[in-house]
Amino acid sequence: MPQPPGGRRQFSPSAFARARRGYRARAAPSAAAADRRCFRRARGGSGPIDRSPFPRLRSGDRPEEDLVAEDRTFDERLASIARDLLNEPDTQHTLQRVVDAAAENLDGTVWASVSLVTQRREIETPVVTDDRAGHADRLQYELAEGPCLDSIWEQETFQIEDMTTEERYPRWARAVAERTGIRSSLSLQLYTDEEHNSLGALNLYSPVPGAFDAETRGEGLAFAAQAAVALRSAQSEQHLRTAMATRTLIGQAQGILMERLKITPDQAFAVLSRLSQHTNVKLREVARRLVETGEIPDGRK
Repeated sequence: MPQPPGGRRQFSPSAFARARRGYRARAAPSAAAADRRCFRRARGGSGPIDRSPFPRLRSGDRPEEDLVAEDRTFDERLASIARDLLNEPDTQHTLQRVVDAAAENLDGTVWASVSLVTQRREIETPVVTDDRAGHADRLQYELAEGPCLDSIWEQETFQIEDMTTEERYPRWARAVAERTGIRSSLSLQLYTDEEHNSLGALNLYSPVPGAFDAETRGEGLAFAAQAAVALRSAQSEQHLRTAMATRTLIGQAQGILMERLKITPDQAFAVLSRLSQHTNVKLREVARRLVETGEIPDGRK
């Protein structure tokens, strides 16, 4: 599995908003009004982005049975992808499966990435399908402007029809077009967790201007919804496994101290806690060192 040069940079919503004041001053009044209605108009695009969960907006000149069959096919693929996501062993594999599925199942040439908000409020790109997507993300973090950042903090869908005419993110769009050949993009928020914190964004890039029509946006939103559920599930499982491993490790360290110092389990835990505070090292790490070396950090054996 490729490890992309996504990079990371720390932001807070308030700090990012201050950094983006110039952009807001340049935004057209109609775009600001669309923001308040939970829409975002792509400058130079065809209109506001539909925010319904699974929009199906297609041309009216196609037979109804074709549309129904196409919907059924996409829904079946989405269900299969959802099952695959829940079977991935960890967060990294889950995210890689998300971007691979998006790139494989959306029409045209699509390069996908995920921008993820870490526990330290940093934003990083842990997975991509193509290095150009990672480069586009990294430029956003470096310049503190771009659609994936806005998608994360403003909880909206952001679309760019053509990088060469984009006015909201002039530095980023120009650099991306020149360095990667990307001409259009779509950034979809990976929704919020139970504490209303943003998980990140699913970013879709294309070398073709105007690559993301209403149908593709609807399918992209479906992928983003599935990705958010799978990501939260994978994170919860990973946290549970970590907690169980930590508990086992601390129990082993307690056993060593009980045998060496002839003390009770509670007293052994108190010793580990004092060592953690005295050395300014996490309790899990103190326990790990004791189990691996058999040495108590203060020198006693």
